[in-house]
Amino acid sequence: MPTREKQPIEVRSLSEQVYQYLCDQIIEGRIKYGDVLNIKQLAQQLKVSTMPVREAIKRLEMEGLVTIKPRSTCIITIPTKKDILETVEMRELLEVFCVEKVYASVDQDDLHPLHEIVERMEHVAPLLLQDDAHDSPRFPLLLSEYIQLEHLYHTQLCRLANNSLVDKFYREINLKLNMHFIYDIAAPPDVARTYRDHRTLLDALSSHSKEAVRIIREHLRQSRKNIIKGRGFAQLPDE
Repeated sequence: MPTREKQPIEVRSLSEQVYQYLCDQIIEGRIKYGDVLNIKQLAQQLKVSTMPVREAIKRLEMEGLVTIKPRSTCIITIPTKKDILETVEMRELLEVFCVEKVYASVDQDDLHPLHEIVERMEHVAPLLLQDDAHDSPRFPLLLSEYIQLEHLYHTQLCRLANNSLVDKFYREINLKLNMHFIYDIAAPPDVARTYRDHRTLLDALSSHSKEAVRIIREHLRQSRKNIIKGRGFAQLPDE
């Protein structure tokens, strides 16, 4: 008698699933800081009752990611200047730690995902650098794709450390300050430089060169400077 293949059991509660869904949407920039969350609409969209949605939003509120105002208006909290600078500082600490930990011994197979991401960047970056790129109706989609690739690159970079706590903290950092918001508030990005940094960092890791540590430090330092110079950053509250 043939045995029936066992189906995976979903052990997460509905509220946990809704919470993870909302976190993913925030990290990917699909839900933006300042957006209002409509509990009924989310429940209909996810085909659940309003209870797990309320529980998930309450959890986000406890983590400082949602502000609940009178009449149960739920707003994704907009980071302040202080929030951003603290988050950027933690991002620098984590990414530099990861590169310092792995550059001398990283396995080439583990770098394969980074090579794939850089190859995709290599396709998108030249399109963004064309003289008439900003006039193209495709520009917003191309820029969004590049931002997503940059997020994937830095996330994969941290995964090289093979440390579950690093992965957890880095995800929390991206919840507090996602890559799309960084691009929104910062000075116009130097796509040529960021692409070059990603390529040279990967080359240094591939050759087990300590130069990788210098490259990631400088890359993140420039990113911080670009954020502080941005008009969007200047318009945010201090605290």
